[in-house]
Formats: sequence, structure tokens, C-alpha cells
Amino acid sequence: MKLTNPAGVTVVQYRDKSNDTGVLVENSRKLHQITKKYNVPLLINDRVDVALAIGAEGVHLGQDDMSLVTTLHAKNVMCTDVIFRI
Repeated sequence: MKLTNPAGVTVVQYRDKSNDTGVLVENSRKLHQITKKYNVPLLINDRVDVALAIGAEGVHLGQDDMSLVTTLHAKNVMCTDVIFRI
């Protein structure tokens, strides 16, 4: 993974709907090392657990991905500085 032209990039969202959790965590960690170098926040798509595991700056949850109660609980589990998009 490589961020070749970071100029103008304000956020990166990692989306992977096919791999298992171990691969998601591994890929997310690699990507996060790159985005941190450029001070660009990394959002993990749909997976609060992966975002927490790697210390991502945020998570993106689709409206149909989690119930409202689960989503609110997830937001409370993550720190207040986290970007939370629905």
C-alpha cells in the first residue's frame, strides 16, 4: 500500500467486504501507518471492532449496517475524538 499523491487528501476510508477479520486488521494497520505519516484520518468501513483494534481515527457505518442502539453503543465505546459517519 502506498499513498502516492497525498496533496489534497483529507480523509481515507478503508472498505473491504470480502476478507476475514484478521486480514482486515492487518491491512488496516498497514494503511494506518501510511495515513498517519501524512496526518490524514483513516475511517474503517462498517467495522467498529477493526477501527478500535488499530486505533483508527474513525468509522463509517451505513444506515443498514447496524441498529441505532448498537450504533450509539459503538459511538460511546470509541473516544470522543473519533470521526463517526453514518
